[in-house]
Amino acid sequence: MDEALAVKHAVEFTANMGFHRIILEGDSRTVMNKLQSGQPDYSETNTWIGDTNMKATSFHTSMYQFTPRSGNLVAHLLAADKTLGEEDRYWVEDGPIVEEGSQIPQEIGRLRRLEVLRLTNNSISGEIPGNLSACSKLIFVNMRGNQLRGEILLPWVSRQT
Repeated sequence: MDEALAVKHAVEFTANMGFHRIILEGDSRTVMNKLQSGQPDYSETNTWIGDTNMKATSFHTSMYQFTPRSGNLVAHLLAADKTLGEEDRYWVEDGPIVEEGSQIPQEIGRLRRLEVLRLTNNSISGEIPGNLSACSKLIFVNMRGNQLRGEILLPWVSRQT
């Protein structure tokens, strides 16, 4: 059941990030097979499977793949790390392709556990969201190759002249 709920949250997150194509890997063969089949589910996970399949209709393509724990050690270690508590943790390998002139959404400030932000060469324009400073775990930012205005105000970074 935990795997089905985790996949549901991952699909919602990727939709909110603006992705159009997703590949989700999970270590529960049963959950991944149910999601990939698209068939009605009558087990105790039916609510999450149904909600996930419904949300996935917003993507151009969506794939679910079984990956044994031994094949995805980093994800398994993150999932097993009890020091994270109930906080969310995000790992995005490739961001969505954006249309020229797109802007960074204000919602980025809600990603409190965001650690790395790479938005290079995306033809993004406009103001850098002021609420980016709410991402208190942010340690690396690269926004070169865009037409952005403003400053990134990170209070934990010392400024040197």
